[in-house]
Amino acid sequence: MSWDLNRYETEFKKSPTRVIRKVVIWLFILGTVLSIASYAFGWFSEAATVAKDEFGAKASLKKYEWFKDCSAAIEQKGHTINVYSTNVSNMQDSYSGIPRKDWDRLDKQQYNVWSMEITGLKASYNKVVEEYNAQSSKFNWSLYNQTELPKKYDLYLDE
Repeated sequence: MSWDLNRYETEFKKSPTRVIRKVVIWLFILGTVLSIASYAFGWFSEAATVAKDEFGAKASLKKYEWFKDCSAAIEQKGHTINVYSTNVSNMQDSYSGIPRKDWDRLDKQQYNVWSMEITGLKASYNKVVEEYNAQSSKFNWSLYNQTELPKKYDLYLDE
């Protein structure tokens, strides 16, 4: 098919409606093809947007940092619980054989404070562990938990 302008000009002089009809039909076909293509590519662009939002560099860094921060928080809470538990245990050992009602008033208060702290920290620890494990099980998050961090924390503390 040649695009000789002189031939179209000659044809237009002979029958202008025929040429206009050809142009309108071709524009209609082109418009239909472009409409179908833009609709189909709209689906692809939506999928690409979701993929970028979930797996793009910014989202990847954010999710990776979340795992690192959450793992550090879990470890920190575990260490703090151990410190308080050691303090409570040492206090109990120092008063071994003596009923709690006969303890020094300040020691009883400190013992109660540490016991409440342990209870609160265990509840907080369990909440963070549950959130960590929930995110680890999600497909769009689990990809970023790749380093030395555990895939899942199994250690739940009794409240």
